[in-house]
Amino acid sequence: MSNNAVHSPFNIHPADLAKYKGKYDVGWDVLRQQRYQKQLASKLIPANTQLPPPNPGVKAWNTLSAEDKKLFARYQEAYAAFVDNLDQNFGKLYQYLESTGQLNNTIIIVASDNGGSGEGGANGTTNVARHYSGLPDDKALDISRFELIGSPQTAPHYPIGWATVSNTPLKLYKFFTLGGGRRNPLIVSYPAKIKDLGATRTQFTHITDITPILLELTGIKHPDRFNGKPTKPLEGISFAYLLNNANTPSQRTEQYYENSGNRGYYKNGWYAVTDHQTGKPFSDSEWQLYNLNKDYSESNNLANQYPEKVKELAAAFDAAAFKYQVYPLLESPQHGGVPPYIKEKVKPKTFHVGDLVLEPDILPLVSDRDYTIQVKAQYKAGDRGVILAHGGQEVGYIFYIENGKLFYEHNNYGQSIKFPAVPLQPGQLNIDLNYDALGKRQGSGTLFVNGQQVAAGKLRLTFGGFPYEGLDIGKDARSPVSWDLYKKYGVFKYTGAIEQVKYVPGSPAPDAKE
Repeated sequence: MSNNAVHSPFNIHPADLAKYKGKYDVGWDVLRQQRYQKQLASKLIPANTQLPPPNPGVKAWNTLSAEDKKLFARYQEAYAAFVDNLDQNFGKLYQYLESTGQLNNTIIIVASDNGGSGEGGANGTTNVARHYSGLPDDKALDISRFELIGSPQTAPHYPIGWATVSNTPLKLYKFFTLGGGRRNPLIVSYPAKIKDLGATRTQFTHITDITPILLELTGIKHPDRFNGKPTKPLEGISFAYLLNNANTPSQRTEQYYENSGNRGYYKNGWYAVTDHQTGKPFSDSEWQLYNLNKDYSESNNLANQYPEKVKELAAAFDAAAFKYQVYPLLESPQHGGVPPYIKEKVKPKTFHVGDLVLEPDILPLVSDRDYTIQVKAQYKAGDRGVILAHGGQEVGYIFYIENGKLFYEHNNYGQSIKFPAVPLQPGQLNIDLNYDALGKRQGSGTLFVNGQQVAAGKLRLTFGGFPYEGLDIGKDARSPVSWDLYKKYGVFKYTGAIEQVKYVPGSPAPDAKE
């Protein structure tokens, strides 16, 4: 199963949220220390494991205002409720397998793709689209939406203080190749074959080892060819040898890591890693070095003490990076520019009612650049509904007709901007919106109906790495751009005819990263 939980946004049931009210009021500093002590007591981590200082930018809980503590605790309550709901539903599947006699012969593997995420920033957010798009906090807006946190009308993400707790006792977060970004628990259940129930294994394994173990346990041979073409060899190795033998040495001795320009290479207990600073040149001076056999939490950088080991592992990373198509190194798109495969999509496109338009098809045409939207439709008296909707509750825009008038609404990351309503006459309806990206993520729009300018104004923030909803023509069928409209009409299908919608991308904003 691929679960939405617990990736942001944390949208949860009120009953689950209520269970955790007040549970996190003690703050992240106390809870991080408690988790660390519990890990030591349970022998989940080595007895000599150090707890590093909090990650950069994490504010001491006792320095926060009462208002901030209340807001930040609610974010973590929503996260916990999300985990709780995942547990509930996994429990239903588990109970079904048990009640039908299938559990004994079922392989269950619980894994995650990264550590706790720092994308919520220092203050968290009720609209994670702001952070994904590289925009600053709007804490006043977040405080005003406190009671909506976790509801369908928000897209919450916790602050980095809680991400630091999630990754105890490791450093940093998702997107980094230090421990907090790459090390995850792995749980394997297979009652028919595993006799050492409830035991812990500490030998090095990697996510690429999961396919090989599943093939081995099920007796399936990796095919040499598929559809007449040769397949790539498996890059991992099965760790079935560990299931009933706690003391056998790890057969996995090396592995490269790379994420958003951060590099790492593991070899026989040594780990070289970079904490790359976005926008700066990639350099060998970035390498840090840790002996994981003695330093579980990567607290003691030995790069200056063992420069030859750093060179060895850096060279091994280079070799692996060329072999496995890691190069060229790319920073995250919102910081490091637009990848070539996205630039290729920037050309005029025409869409029609019924088209499935996903975000990769539409976002490059409007992201931090000038663009024109051209709609050709028919309108007769009494027609109403959504002409087009791009995005959703986090960010987006929508054209719709109601009571004989055309409306344009721009959802500015949770704050609505509306152009004046435009009375319509029956007949051909041509709608054009010219958007000018002015730089610093600001913009303005000019609306034309049948060739006549009818409205203009600032539309403030341009789109960045969001939305994820795609484009709907003739309805707003996914997350609603306008909750007020959705509450009245639902998806609000247009009752008239829409001939086509054309997007014409223009020049990037003056300060856009190309």
